[in-house]
Amino acid sequence: DWSDGVLQSELDLAAGQLHRITETQRQLSSCPVLFAWDGEKYAFITDFLGVGGMGYAIGPGEYSVPRPWENLLLPPSVQPRQNHYSIKLTEPMEEVAYMDAVRLVAYDLPPGWRMVLDERMGIGEPEPTGAAIFYRDEILPEKAVNDRAQTVTSSVILADGRAAPVGALDRRFIGRLAGEHILTLTFPHDLTSKGTVATDSGSKKSKYKLTHGKPAEVAEVEQSDPPAPSRQPVLIIDGWVEYPYSQTMFAAWQANAAWEAPTVEALGSDGKWHTVLTRFGYPAGMVRRMSVPLPNLPAGTSRLRIRTNQEIYWDRIAVAFPAPLPELRKHTLPLENARLAVVGFPKRTDGPQRRPQYDYGHRRPFADMRAMTGFYTESGPVHELLADADDALAIFGAGEEIHVDFLAPEAPLPTDSRRYLVLETHGWTKDRDLYTKDGETVGPLPGRGKAGKRREELHAKYNTRLIFR
Repeated sequence: DWSDGVLQSELDLAAGQLHRITETQRQLSSCPVLFAWDGEKYAFITDFLGVGGMGYAIGPGEYSVPRPWENLLLPPSVQPRQNHYSIKLTEPMEEVAYMDAVRLVAYDLPPGWRMVLDERMGIGEPEPTGAAIFYRDEILPEKAVNDRAQTVTSSVILADGRAAPVGALDRRFIGRLAGEHILTLTFPHDLTSKGTVATDSGSKKSKYKLTHGKPAEVAEVEQSDPPAPSRQPVLIIDGWVEYPYSQTMFAAWQANAAWEAPTVEALGSDGKWHTVLTRFGYPAGMVRRMSVPLPNLPAGTSRLRIRTNQEIYWDRIAVAFPAPLPELRKHTLPLENARLAVVGFPKRTDGPQRRPQYDYGHRRPFADMRAMTGFYTESGPVHELLADADDALAIFGAGEEIHVDFLAPEAPLPTDSRRYLVLETHGWTKDRDLYTKDGETVGPLPGRGKAGKRREELHAKYNTRLIFR
C-alpha cells in the first residue's frame, strides 16, 4: 500500500531473495466507464458522470459541488442488437457509482442536419443545460498555432484521437501544465457575418496536410460558405482531460498552484483581443464532444484564442451556427432490461496523450482495487431503481456493471436521415482517494432532496449486499 494510496500486489516472489519493487503507475479512479454494442462487440465509448464526483477536495475542508446528471452524445458506431440498444455501465476502477436513472433518446435528423449537446464540465458561466443544438453549417479553422509558434492545424480539424500537443507538464501535479497552453485559431470567414445561410450544396472542400509523425497525406474537409447565424455561434470541441485527484488538489493548494480552466478570446476588427468566455469549462472526462455558446463576439471576428494551464487535449475544434429544426423526430426509448452483475475488470491500455482504451472482451476477475465499506445493490434486476430520477439508487463498485437494454424505434429511419443517440444519466460517483470526503465508505448516500418512503422501500429491497473492508 504505497504512500499515495496505490494498492499493488506482487505475486510469486521467490523466498530468501531481495526483491526491488517499483510502484506501478496506474489510474486509480476517474468515473464509470461506458461500453455499447457496435454490431460485433461491446466497444468502449467513454466515461460518464465525471461531473458528479462526490467529496472531491479542492482545498482544506472544501469540496466541489457535484452535478447529478450528464447527457452524453453517443458515436454513430452504436448499433441495435436484436431490436435493442445494449449498453454497459461499468466500474473498472476504485470507485462506487450511484445510479439514479438512465434514459436513451433517439433524434432522427433530416439530410444535411447535425446536432451537438450543450454539455461540458461547467466551471464558469454559462452553465451547461444538456439541451440538443441543431445546425447545418459549421466552420473549421484554416490555421491553428500554439504558444510555441508551432502550426498544429492538422491536429484540430479531425476527431481522430490525435490532439494538439499540450506542451510541457508540471511534473508535481497530475493534470497541470508547466505553462499556459494557448491555441490561436484562424477561420476562413467572419464568424459574425450576415450573408446568405449556406447549405450543404454551398459547402467547399479544403485540403489539409495531416502528418502525425507519418508520411504526409491530404484530407478533404467540408467547409461552409460564410453563414448567417440565426442564433449566436457555438464552439464545438472533441477532446479529453486528465483529471487530478483530491490529494493532487490538496498538494497544489499547499504549493499555491492553481488550475486555470479554459478561457476564450476573440480578435475584433478593432485589432484588440476581447475576452468572450472566462474559465467556461472543458470536456468532462475521456474522449467526448462538448459545446459552449460564443456570446457577444466583437464585429469582424475570424480569430479565436483558447488558453488554459490544464492538461486538456483539443482534438477537433469547430464553430457551428444553430438554426431551428422543424422536422425533428425524437424518440424516448423504453428501458426494457437493467441488470447488475459482477463481471471483472476490462483490460486497459493507455495510448498517446493519455488517451485510454478498454477492451471488454478481455476481463480479469480480480484487480488491485479496494472496495468501500457499506451496502451495495444485489446482483440481478435493477429496473425499478433506474426507472425514475427519485433518489432510489442502484449502487455498484469495482469490477461490477449494470447492463441496460433499450427498445429501438420500430419505424425505419428515412432515407439519408441520420440518427443521433443521447444517453441521459442521473447519478453520482465517488473514489477512494486519500483526501476524498468519506472515501472509505459507501455512505452517506447522495440525493437531491427526493428521499422518502419510496426510496426507503426500494433500498430495503435491493441494497442489501454488505461489503466490509
